[in-house]
Amino acid sequence: MRSVCVLIALMVMPAVAESQVVSSLDQLSRRVRPGDRVAVTLRVETEAGRRPCNQGRELQGRLTGLSSGSVSFRTGAAQLDLKEEELCLVRRRHRDSRWNGALIGTLASGGFMAWYARENDEGMPIGMVFLGALGGWAVDALNEGWEVVYRAVDYNAARSVRVRPLVARGRRGIAMTLRF
Repeated sequence: MRSVCVLIALMVMPAVAESQVVSSLDQLSRRVRPGDRVAVTLRVETEAGRRPCNQGRELQGRLTGLSSGSVSFRTGAAQLDLKEEELCLVRRRHRDSRWNGALIGTLASGGFMAWYARENDEGMPIGMVFLGALGGWAVDALNEGWEVVYRAVDYNAARSVRVRPLVARGRRGIAMTLRF
């Protein structure tokens, strides 16, 4: 049982590392490639200063270039070059192959059906394996959307301290988040 838990943890760790949001354009080059569909939220300057990032203007297009100080992308016929200071948020269109979902669905339902057939001395219904593949494909098809890959450091954000209890079977503690 312990080896199964270790195997699952090792399978999940790359997905967790991949889902981390970066805060510099140098790091962004590892998360996006030219040709990716992106949505960029721009900082809005007013006479009173900068507005929070969630009030910025959003533009969508295809990434054409990326350097350590700027992002280039095409929106329709316009080519835009934006400096890092102008960016609040960059999101990319989540790309997930539907075939890996079908394969995972096939393996999961095939394993279950093989176990079921062995326990009940019956033949293995191949149609159920096909339904598992179809279900995996459908889950991947529905899992399209935008994922945040870059978030600018907002120096005007409110400073806060957040403390919450951690209570689990046999364990007690606290989790603390500091923003400054």
